[in-house]
Amino acid sequence: SCDIESVGYGCVTANGRTDNSNPSEYVFNNVRVFGSKPEQAFLGRPWRPYARVVFQNSDLSDVINPEGWQKWNGDNNTANVYFKEYKNRGAGAATNKRVAFSGTLQNPVTITEILGSDFNSAWWVDKSFM
Repeated sequence: SCDIESVGYGCVTANGRTDNSNPSEYVFNNVRVFGSKPEQAFLGRPWRPYARVVFQNSDLSDVINPEGWQKWNGDNNTANVYFKEYKNRGAGAATNKRVAFSGTLQNPVTITEILGSDFNSAWWVDKSFM
């Protein structure tokens, strides 16, 4: 978990997956997104055509624009982006006005889906950040 403060107009994320074979994704679990200017921030925008971002179980304040997600500099290529939300709360969490290229999940993304089933014994996992 962490706190993310928006200090002006913009996006929280800009994921840069270049192709579908790349397994990476940004998953924000139990974060707090806040700021001083309502509806000035978006959860993310695609930096590359296969952007993948999930916000789940998080507190989204009114700083989040009701559309939630944004296109990048007029690039309308959103056919392959994966922008999802799961059980967020707060004034910016409503999904009824979200852009058409986003969606909601039926289940949260689990730690084993991201790091693998053996993450507890993996040398590269720093458990002090978990």
